[in-house]
Amino acid sequence: MAEPAYTISENPYVGAQRLHARFKPCYLRPFLWAASLAGVLMPGPGLYYRHYWLAPAGLAYAMLPWATFRCITRPMARRAYRRYPAMQQSQTMAVQEDMLRMQSSVGETRLPWNLIIQGAEDAEFLLIYLQPRLFLAIARQAGAEATVRAPLREQLLRHGGLARN
Repeated sequence: MAEPAYTISENPYVGAQRLHARFKPCYLRPFLWAASLAGVLMPGPGLYYRHYWLAPAGLAYAMLPWATFRCITRPMARRAYRRYPAMQQSQTMAVQEDMLRMQSSVGETRLPWNLIIQGAEDAEFLLIYLQPRLFLAIARQAGAEATVRAPLREQLLRHGGLARN
């Protein structure tokens, strides 16, 4: 079977972190929307009751989810990428009946399908979750060949599931 090679650079790795951050538990999404909406609406009563400090505080509160990604998650992802040189190596991937095999110049990973709990994908990445917050990022250019991408999706659907909404 074909073993496509791929390399993930720093900016795409941050994109993989963004994809991971997008998949929050279903109960958390309405809470984040409600919190942002409360922050947007907070300046109204603040100005009416002459508590002028509520206007900038409300807008800062509304921007908190965006600022968290910008100021915490993105720099931490860049730091993790720079700290671990194994992430920067070219990797190959092979889909086998009993496992997913990934290999780089540093070493080899043989990952049995029963250890994968879920997967997630978008236009750029396919994330394979080993734990709820631990994932392997596979660049989509690696799975451009139908001989690799189709069996990988089939195995993920069979063993872990792809939908992680």
